[in-house]
Amino acid sequence: MNNEVIDSRTTQLTKLQRLDLWANQFSDRLNPILIKETRQSLKSRQFIFTFFSLLTAALGWTIVGSLSRMPQIYTTPSAPTLLLGYYAVLAVPMLLVVPLAAYRSLEVEIDDGTLELLSISSLSPWQVVLGKLASSLLQIFLYFIVLLPCMAYAYTLRGVNLTSILLITTTLLASGIFLTIVSVFFASLTHTRSGRTLTLLGTVIILLASVAGISLAMSSLILDGNLLSPNELFFSIASCLFIGPCAGHLMLTATTIRLTPESENRSTPLRRSVLALSTSIIFASALATLLLSARVTRTTILCQPDFLYGLMLAGGTLWTIAGSMFVSESPNLTPRVKRDLPSSIFHRSFSTWLTPGPATGFFFVCINAFLMVAWFGFGLNWLAATNLSVDEFAIVSKRLAWAFELSSTFAAYLVITLIFVGYLVRFIRKKQNPRIEIGIASLIATTIMMALIPYSIGLHLNEFRTYAYSNWQMSNWIWTLSWIYQGNDPGSVPFLVKLIAILILVISLIRNRKVTRPTRTATPQRVLDEKQKNRPNHAGELD
Repeated sequence: MNNEVIDSRTTQLTKLQRLDLWANQFSDRLNPILIKETRQSLKSRQFIFTFFSLLTAALGWTIVGSLSRMPQIYTTPSAPTLLLGYYAVLAVPMLLVVPLAAYRSLEVEIDDGTLELLSISSLSPWQVVLGKLASSLLQIFLYFIVLLPCMAYAYTLRGVNLTSILLITTTLLASGIFLTIVSVFFASLTHTRSGRTLTLLGTVIILLASVAGISLAMSSLILDGNLLSPNELFFSIASCLFIGPCAGHLMLTATTIRLTPESENRSTPLRRSVLALSTSIIFASALATLLLSARVTRTTILCQPDFLYGLMLAGGTLWTIAGSMFVSESPNLTPRVKRDLPSSIFHRSFSTWLTPGPATGFFFVCINAFLMVAWFGFGLNWLAATNLSVDEFAIVSKRLAWAFELSSTFAAYLVITLIFVGYLVRFIRKKQNPRIEIGIASLIATTIMMALIPYSIGLHLNEFRTYAYSNWQMSNWIWTLSWIYQGNDPGSVPFLVKLIAILILVISLIRNRKVTRPTRTATPQRVLDEKQKNRPNHAGELD
């Protein structure tokens, strides 16, 4: 009997030892930045003060809110009042405190020069950024879990349905995560003292504006309930699930690129992320066409100019900013980048436009802009034709034709503008080695001059009096696009702009036929030996 007891205790001890060994191995495989940041953040005064303030405010509001509703709380629905207070208590740390703490954490690393030491270690920029982000998300989940019982208590007081509470909690959680990503992105934009002041100011403004907008929406949801139809609600959630993560991944990719050495390939990950976000925007437009099953609602959505204009504006802004940076890249590829270029014919046919360089970047933006135009012009038209009746499609087709004319003209202006931006950056590169952010400044200068010069000449010729739109304003993209948006006839200007854009594309493709086909170089044997030496074995140790 004693032997059996001893054997059972030995077996339990062996299991505990195995569990302890597994826990140690698991902790060793975790991101070391996550472990460091978690230990520092949970011991910081900011977290302790915020956490206990949250507990005190939640307890105080539970007592004060419940007593203020007495004795009607037993007979009258009182959940909206309590829920408004709980939302305010939870929104401040999740939407303001944690994002600003994440911004400050990365900013301190940049100020102290710690990131330069991390760049020569085995940690990748993705591990650094994700470690800091995961530490902030841990704080968000802690705040979120603390207030969950309070929201459950508010639900028992009647007046708010379960769907509204789920929407409130998920919106708060998703908004906190996204705003934290935005703060981390802004913290990496500049390394100068004056630049950090501007980015901090911009981050605070974005956070305050987001808190105001989200609070108005959540207050309306608490007091008035969910006013969306089931299909509209599903469309909103599905669109956010696709566009939100893609936008967050794009900002995280841009953040890691800022921390990556210039000798690495920093362009291809960014192009893939931009392409994913553009695809999510196209998905949102297709989902709106297919999912809104009620014919009156669906026709209203497709006929609303603001709906299509918002999607086209988002896609156009994305490719304009990304294009200005892609055409500003250095044409000289480092040997490390050339070793990772596609080698087979199949991969070169589809992956060439993802390789770094201003020429491939220009064609990459043009191809995707034209694909988006084709989708708004023909893809949505086909979806509407297959899902609407003849009378409904007759109404919708006019709006889709307007969308195609507006988007195609914008794409043509984008091609022309990027050509000017590319030449301007090439001229600047002769004097110095600018960063790709100079492309955004060149884009702003180019677009302003394209609109200002013809408009100023027209004012001078008409003795500074108002005058009508004419073909002489062909380069004035602001007036031309607004003229089309208002439903006016711009004459032959859109056709001429598109013709010029096509000619520029053909000429550029002929001139850069060799530049857009970079050749892959072989990896030296010493580099292969070094990689083999630093490769971890099965035991988790270096060879």
